Amino acid sequence: MDVLEHRRNATLIVAGNDLIAISAIRWLSEQGVKVPDEISVTGFDNIRLSEFSHPPLTTLQIPRDRIGHLAFEMLTPESAKGKPPGREIVIDPEFVLRESTGPAPKR
Repeated sequence: MDVLEHRRNATLIVAGNDLIAISAIRWLSEQGVKVPDEISVTGFDNIRLSEFSHPPLTTLQIPRDRIGHLAFEMLTPESAKGKPPGREIVIDPEFVLRESTGPAPKR
């Protein structure tokens, strides 16, 4: 990670998923960087492990069950009748605030 080299101006790491975010928190801790006092970290997908990381990870909860049901409906001919093929579906994630984020440090 090049985070420490560029972190003079960085206040937040947004990871592509929770496992990467949890790994980043551990790596930052090993480098002596305090999360969230010095830099905040957030993930995406709200895996079960995220609430047990140290500090617990702020993340976005995606409704996996709803996505699965929608995918099934789009792939099942009976469910897809009357609905346009290739339609766009927007699913809003839920923000899960935990202790890995905080106010941006003053520089």
